[in-house]
Amino acid sequence: MKTCLKRGDGQIQRICTAVVGAYMVVAVLGGGTALAQTADQRIQLLEQTVRDLLERDAQKDKIIDSLRGDIKALKEGNRGSVGGVATAPATPQPTAPASQQPVPKRAHEHASGHGHDHDHGHGKASDGGNPDLYAVDVAGGTLRLRGIGVNTAFAAGYSSEKKATIGLLQGGDHDPQQNGFDLQSVDFGFLGAFDPYFDAEVHFALNIDTEGETKLELEEAFMRTQDGVLPGGLELEVGQFFTEFGAYNPAHFHDHAFIDQPVIVGRLFGADGLRGQGVRVGWKVPVPWRSKLHVGAQNATGETQASFLANDEVFEERAVGGRAFRDREVDSIDELTYLARLENRFQAGADTAVTVGASGLIGPNATGSDANTYVAGVDVKAHHDLHGGRFVEFQGEFMYRHYEAASQLNEGFAAADLEDYGIYAFARYGFMPRWSAGLRGEYATGDGASVGDFAGRSQDPFRSDRVRISPLLAWQFAPTGNVRLQYNYDNADFLVDDDAHSVWLGFQWAFGAGEAVHVAGEGGHHDHDH
Repeated sequence: MKTCLKRGDGQIQRICTAVVGAYMVVAVLGGGTALAQTADQRIQLLEQTVRDLLERDAQKDKIIDSLRGDIKALKEGNRGSVGGVATAPATPQPTAPASQQPVPKRAHEHASGHGHDHDHGHGKASDGGNPDLYAVDVAGGTLRLRGIGVNTAFAAGYSSEKKATIGLLQGGDHDPQQNGFDLQSVDFGFLGAFDPYFDAEVHFALNIDTEGETKLELEEAFMRTQDGVLPGGLELEVGQFFTEFGAYNPAHFHDHAFIDQPVIVGRLFGADGLRGQGVRVGWKVPVPWRSKLHVGAQNATGETQASFLANDEVFEERAVGGRAFRDREVDSIDELTYLARLENRFQAGADTAVTVGASGLIGPNATGSDANTYVAGVDVKAHHDLHGGRFVEFQGEFMYRHYEAASQLNEGFAAADLEDYGIYAFARYGFMPRWSAGLRGEYATGDGASVGDFAGRSQDPFRSDRVRISPLLAWQFAPTGNVRLQYNYDNADFLVDDDAHSVWLGFQWAFGAGEAVHVAGEGGHHDHDH
């Protein structure tokens, strides 16, 4: 026993000590007790004690080894799962500085999709609530992959109108547009950053049209400088991105509370919304509340610039005022679409946020060499959190377009000014966790005659007087999934019977890892502080 205790192996010493102790206990008890009456019984008891001690020691060593492995993985950034989604272990990387570590978000904030101002919502790496999927230090900065996600929207429904007319009532490219089933959108999002210099996002959208054709498009691919890179509170964004006009246009389809696009948004910005290649400068206005001024320029051509130079396909499907398309060369920077937007966000206590914005656009249009388009709008959003997971929210937006239609002598069209304007507003109430109800009202009208294929503005489906009322019931069945039931009552001059009735059942779900997964949740239409 003395030799055993002198050995250097700690585990052997512990075992030997336990054996000696057990032997002494057995020896003491052996003087006539019922537990150990013979030498054989004493030996058996001693062997059993040694086996128990060895087993306990082995279990303790396993726990210690496991804890050592966890500590090593944390130091090297090796995670077995990210954002609740299992992933392959990342390449070991050094821990990011404390200034770049994630900061917890408020309950209704999220990170997903488009986010031209990441003060709220789609944050850069330092704003995010999820760990990076991958991070490596290179060239004086940290290259990060922050998120990969897929958001899917699917609808089923019925309308009292025929297929061709449904397409006129439902003006958005991702709106349900036929009786039966509709794959509205599959959005693939990729979020990254090169800290402390810039953030970057890429978004592809896929859908299937009413003819069964699959359409894949690049919605956004942009980079944006992070805070402090440029002096004076400035921020630069370049690439392909949604134009930051108003409350509705800058957000992705899956971020919206209702199943379809507001009527006035489709009339002014087309089926896919207003977006394009360009540059935008943001400036944080030095005032006590959160305020930001955006000024930008984008190409005025393409299907996503319907009110400006557009293209021949846009005019073939929905010519503005029935005018003919004129291919107009872009000879100078004067022939781009220019944006100005001022947005102010106010916090009224811990549970209430109000955002008020004003936007303006100017650019050339496709009716003639000297024709321009002017668009203006004001918007307001408010969100109030109630006890028990309930909430109340409101969003409204007024939009106005002044469209100079140039003279087209060979078509017999005289020069004219066309005006189109309208409003939408909705309120939603989260009356219990995971359940909410909403009501949206819309009105769109205009001035100036539509010509060509239309017998006046009243027969132009993209300019006639229009009223829509849409109640909504939504159930959030999972953190990244919901079901929405929406009814549309439409009253429009171009309809044969003036009225149309439609019912749509929409399903949304998302999956992925990191910060790229989100669908509009029980917290309502999420505020993006664009």
